[in-house]
Formats: sequence, C-alpha cells, structure tokens
Amino acid sequence: MTPSPDPETLRQALAEAERRSGELEARLQDLRGQLDAVSEALYIQDADGTFLEVNEGAARMYGYPRTFFIGKDPTFISAPGRNDLEAVGRCFAQALQGTPGGFEFWGLRANGEVFPKAVRLYPGRDHGHPVVLALARDITAQKRAEREQQALFLIAEAALESRDTQELF
Repeated sequence: MTPSPDPETLRQALAEAERRSGELEARLQDLRGQLDAVSEALYIQDADGTFLEVNEGAARMYGYPRTFFIGKDPTFISAPGRNDLEAVGRCFAQALQGTPGGFEFWGLRANGEVFPKAVRLYPGRDHGHPVVLALARDITAQKRAEREQQALFLIAEAALESRDTQELF
C-alpha cells in the first residue's frame, strides 16, 4: 500500500493547479478578445456544419447575439433562393478534407435585409476533431461599385453608338 501524501503536499499541488487554471482562463480570454477584434465574421463549424463558435464580427454582421448561432447550421442566415447550397456543401467538404476554398454567399440579417458576402473556408481541428474555420466579409459596397461601373460603361457605350443626343436619350 502506498502512503498517502501529506496535507502540505496536497495544498501545494492544489495551489499550483489553481494557478495554472487561472493562467489558462486568462489565455482563453485573450484569445476571445483577439477573435472579437476581427471585424469580419469568423465561424467555427463541426463536420456537420453546426456552429460551434462565432466571433462578435458575426454577431454584428447578422444582428444576432453570438449565442444565437451556437448549435445551428448556416441555413438560418442564408437568403432564401439566393445560394447554391449544394456548391457550398461541396466547398465545405473540401475544407474538411484539408483544401481551403471560397465562395460568395447571400446572407439574411436579423432585420430581414439580404446582403452579399465573400466567404473563405479553412480546415482546422477542435478537440482532435476536424472543423471548418470560415471567414466572411460583407461585400455590399463592392457589389454596388461593380453595378455602378457597369451602368457607366453601358451609358458610355450608348453615347458612342448614338448619332445625336435625341437618339441617346
């Protein structure tokens, strides 16, 4: 039979465990702060696509609290009829297998607004299990600028092809 440790040894071991636990908690808070400092939306999804974690950027982008995402899949933030969910699923599966990818996605904010975003997917691990890290950026302004540029091009083209002002209008 092995002798039991003396009370002082147990107190020291407990104090050391509490110190290490405090350090880990502080490190976890630092990491949370770093993730939340990213203005883009950052999601961590399990192999089924379920949100395990999101940053404050996701909460700001969609208008839901962070906790609202956890345990759900992305269909609730997808604009109905605007996304090729099969293609998104293929890209997600590739990321799970180790190949990063990306796509454009039409999101649906809590207030009902539909908006475009660019999404990049990266493979990751969480507690030894494969996960996908998704980074999303709202591209509303970029899409608007592209439409304006296209409209200006069409106007310029019409001006060049018309014979007079009356025909142009």
